[in-house]
Amino acid sequence: MVGRSGLERQYDKQLRGKAGVTRYEVDNLGRVIGQAEADPAQPGANLVTSIDSRVQRIAEYELNEAMKAARKEHDRNTNRNYEADSGAVVVMEAKTGRVVAMASNPTYDPNAWVGGISAKDYTALTSKKSNYPLLNRAIQGQSAPGSIFKVIPTAAAIQAGYSFEGPYNCSSSYSIGNQVFKNFESQNHGPISLGRALEVSCDTVFYALSHEEWKRDGGNKPKKNAHDWFYKTAHEFGLGAETGIDLPNEVTGRVPDRQWKLDYWTANKDVWCKTGKKDGSYAEMIAYENCLEGNRLRAGDSVNYSIGQGDTLVTPIQMATIYAAISNGGTLYDPTVGKAVISPDGSTVTEIEPKAHGKLPTSKKTLSQMDEALEESPPAVRPHGASAAGRRTRSRCTPRPVRPRSTASRPPPGSPRTPRTTRSS
Repeated sequence: MVGRSGLERQYDKQLRGKAGVTRYEVDNLGRVIGQAEADPAQPGANLVTSIDSRVQRIAEYELNEAMKAARKEHDRNTNRNYEADSGAVVVMEAKTGRVVAMASNPTYDPNAWVGGISAKDYTALTSKKSNYPLLNRAIQGQSAPGSIFKVIPTAAAIQAGYSFEGPYNCSSSYSIGNQVFKNFESQNHGPISLGRALEVSCDTVFYALSHEEWKRDGGNKPKKNAHDWFYKTAHEFGLGAETGIDLPNEVTGRVPDRQWKLDYWTANKDVWCKTGKKDGSYAEMIAYENCLEGNRLRAGDSVNYSIGQGDTLVTPIQMATIYAAISNGGTLYDPTVGKAVISPDGSTVTEIEPKAHGKLPTSKKTLSQMDEALEESPPAVRPHGASAAGRRTRSRCTPRPVRPRSTASRPPPGSPRTPRTTRSS
């Protein structure tokens, strides 16, 4: 057997084993006259995962319940209830990067593959109607992160020379020319620190900081060596790249920096310039504007980006990795689902050691201040991060990394609570 997807594909070499071979003697007519020799089959190893079945069960249940609850809530922007048709949960050990639970919804029954899947069942699993349950949204689902992104502009502001204590004005709105960017529900918290801005998820503080940095970098006439702290920091936090999780087909998300703007404009300018009209329909005027200056990083792009909206895309595993790093003091670990490989006879256990791929560009003091501020974030369901277009990312609570549990309280490898991946040769 050959691993085709998931952990079985990633660890196929260890799991596959070796097929047995029997050689026979034949006469000149091709008839078997005896057995020459035989090489016995060798079973593959066992893979122990870091998934805790108890936490996994809770993650799947809570995700499903949260989606059902969201469908009952009304979206004032579209004047209908939220669709809430997909979601994901990642629970990670902050100091190792080991994945304790990973849920993706919609899901499916993996028993459909046992003995070969029917054409009807496969069509159902890959159709738009079923919303593509084979897609692992924890590592392949890309969306605008909303307010959980604000830890990045917070760190960027410190790198750019701003004070964590501030104060910064959390006004009800922020204006750029004749365009008004509002705080959520037009809340006004007055002068606050960056920590308090994280705690209450104040959009206007981050609007102002990102706009100020955009102007310092030259605005519509950018400097040759613009600092672009808000975008540079996102890359340093690991966005726009794979996390290195031991699962295939992870996607990278997107950091909409100057290079991305230029590449996107280059790929689309011919269409924009052909269809755009200065005094046409709304779509035609947008195309006309993009034709002329779609390669520019504009003020509106920067303020939307600062609250995790606009063209920004992340995956749940990326944000889990970032929040784990904030909690553990700044180390970005490769997320891992595999925990150990056990030889077929059980005599040898090879642990899959945690592996770091980077450090956050932030001092331990700032990380501690951010972590404390996040601990104060209210756990109640509330919308975060209204953009200029009125879109919102909803979050049940601020993501909090799971700190490592005591190994003394955990079942040993191979117990019923420690899932294994096993495959015979």
